[in-house]
Parts: sequence; C-alpha cells; structure tokens
Amino acid sequence: MLTPLLHYIDEVDARYSDDELLIFLPEFVPAHWWEHLLHNQTGLILRTALMFGKGKTVISVPYKFER
Repeated sequence: MLTPLLHYIDEVDARYSDDELLIFLPEFVPAHWWEHLLHNQTGLILRTALMFGKGKTVISVPYKFER
C-alpha cells in the first residue's frame, strides 16, 4: 500500500517541481495507551519515508474517534 502512494507523491512532486508539496496525514488518536498496539502504524512509516524529501511538508492531522 505504501509503495504506490510514495510513487504517486513523487510523480506529483516532479510535475510541480517549482511548488511546495503539502501532504496531510490523518492520524487516529486512541483513547487508551494500549490501543496504540492495536492500530496500524502506517502513518508513522509514511511520515518517516517522506521526512527526507526536499520540497515536501508533512502535516499530521490528529482525530479522535467518538464511541
């Protein structure tokens, strides 16, 4: 899932190379500490992969799921 997304982001970045690329990542905020273990860490992996790219800004948008 991450590889195609990273390729797409690179394509968009190349197409608009003179512009700053903003990437918004929604992040689930668990209610309890142990819920971190249950949820996928894809956002963390994606943010880490994008952190070293020039011209890219990663913005994390936390949200809480109300039960």
